[in-house]
Amino acid sequence: MGSPPIKHDLLIRFGSEYGAEERAAILDVLDKNAPTSDKACIQFEKEFAAYCGTEFARCVSNGTAALFLSMVGIGLQPGDRVITTPLTWIATAAAPATLGAEVDFVDIDSETYNLD
Repeated sequence: MGSPPIKHDLLIRFGSEYGAEERAAILDVLDKNAPTSDKACIQFEKEFAAYCGTEFARCVSNGTAALFLSMVGIGLQPGDRVITTPLTWIATAAAPATLGAEVDFVDIDSETYNLD
C-alpha cells in the first residue's frame, strides 16, 4: 500500500511571510503567558488539524516537547529501544530517555546519510 502522498508543500522559504496582523496575534498570545493553552492556541489546533485532514493537532512550546509528546503518543515504554544518530540535538535522545527507553546511537551511511 505504501504511505499516502504528502498533502502540503513543504518548501522552506526565506524571509518574512507575516505581516502586522500575524505579529499582533503572536504578541497577544505571548503577552497572556499561555502560548500552548490559550483560546487562540486551541482554535489553532482545531484549524490546523482540519487543514491537515486529521482529527487531532497539539500545540507545544518547543521541539523537545514535540518529541516527548510524540513518543508518549506512540506508547513508548521503559525498556523500549530508540535508535538514533549521535549527530543531533540532545532532545533526540533526552525525550525517549525521560520515558525510560534505551537510546542506541548508530552511525549514518556517508553517502545516503541514512542510519546504517
